[in-house]
Amino acid sequence: MGDIRYSQEVTADDCSYSINITVGQQDFSVIFDTGSSDLWLHTANFTCLDTNGVAVPVVDCSLGPNAYDPKLSHTFEPLPFANHIFIEYGNNQNVTGFAAKDDATIGNIRVNSTTFGLIDRGFHFEGDNVTDGIIGFAAPVLTSDYNGSDPTNNTLANLAVYLPWFYQAVKEKLVAPYFSVILERSTLEQQNSTQTVYNLGSVTLGGIPDVPVTEATVTVPNIKFIEPIDGRNQSVLLWDTVVVDRVNFPGSQDINTTISQSVIDTGTTLIYLDDNTASAINDAFQPPAVFNAAFGFAEVDCTAKAPALNFTIGGVDFTVQSEDLISVVEPGAGCISSVVPAGSGPQSIL
Repeated sequence: MGDIRYSQEVTADDCSYSINITVGQQDFSVIFDTGSSDLWLHTANFTCLDTNGVAVPVVDCSLGPNAYDPKLSHTFEPLPFANHIFIEYGNNQNVTGFAAKDDATIGNIRVNSTTFGLIDRGFHFEGDNVTDGIIGFAAPVLTSDYNGSDPTNNTLANLAVYLPWFYQAVKEKLVAPYFSVILERSTLEQQNSTQTVYNLGSVTLGGIPDVPVTEATVTVPNIKFIEPIDGRNQSVLLWDTVVVDRVNFPGSQDINTTISQSVIDTGTTLIYLDDNTASAINDAFQPPAVFNAAFGFAEVDCTAKAPALNFTIGGVDFTVQSEDLISVVEPGAGCISSVVPAGSGPQSIL
């Protein structure tokens, strides 16, 4: 089974990385996200809500151009029970809709009758005008379909857990049970442009990309979490999560920077660390990055000198290049530090 694999190039759109997928007989671009579990696509009757819950023009949600239409698919299957999808993302964004089944294909790997979300409502949702949805590669326990049609009944006991696309592909022996990702950065000039940037890495399903590895490598366990499932606490995988032995940067010797749970998340280009560590790193920029509480980011001069930064994982140091520590907020709107305070969250995100 190890020789069953597929590799696809990655595209960057407004600080997100996307791949192509065919659902039913329709083609879409979706964000590749290891920080969530659901595959979803927006529908043509999508309602866009602002931060006050008031309907605004759908263009304000910046959806991609291709809406899923079940009438165009002869393999579409409604689920045999009433259900609703509720998925919450960072910055208080959420999307809602319902789940159904259809065939979904990435490259040469086709999963028949896989569960996915048809999203028809978005609250404070900020798309990129290019991608039509998201495909999550995290664990089944993080899927977001719920029994019943009441969108307020989003309790753990009411979850209708299902196998995400990749987990179903593995179960059906369509692909080996691992994947790998290579992500290239876009330049500040490209980030300041409204153009999509192509060929910025690859996703390989069931294999390792055919590229030379010139830096250090390490193998570490994927950390499990204790979660209440079926009335008892169980040890389960949620995300791809590692222990960071230490975060190293100028001044790090003065604080404890060990991270017991750090999520590897392709769905965000930012690095979320505990408040003390994030503040110390941002202070080490020249000139320092200044935290803006209203937006939750540290603003920094686009030409600032970023501090040397590396993460020790499994006893091996991995350096973050200085170009990756300064990001454009949006074209023409200045720059921010890529290091963000995680607040009260229990995990950091790399």
